[in-house]
Amino acid sequence: MQISSRFTLAIHIFACVDTFSHTYKVTSDFLAGSTNVNPVIIRKILGQLKAAGLIEVARGTGGTTVARPLKDITFLDVYRAVECIGNGELFHFHENLMLYHFS
Repeated sequence: MQISSRFTLAIHIFACVDTFSHTYKVTSDFLAGSTNVNPVIIRKILGQLKAAGLIEVARGTGGTTVARPLKDITFLDVYRAVECIGNGELFHFHENLMLYHFS
C-alpha cells in the first residue's frame, strides 16, 4: 500500500488552524516551520484543501481558516482532497505486488 505524507500534513494543518488561528496568522511559512517542510509543499496542500472547499486562504499574509465547522469535515474528506486516487479506489497498491495465497 502506498500512502504519501500529504494526508498527515493536511491533518496537521487543520490542527494548527484550530489551535493557533485566534493568536497567530496561520500562513504557509508558519506551517512550514511547524512541520519542517518546504513552504512550497505546504502551499500545494493548502491549494488542494481550498479546491475541495475545506479551507479558505487569504492572499499574502492573510492566513488560513477552516471553511466550515471541523465537526463537518471527515478524515475521508481530507484524504480525498490531498491524495491522488483513481477509479474510486481508496488506496493504491504497487503494480508489481505479488499476492500470496496461504492455505
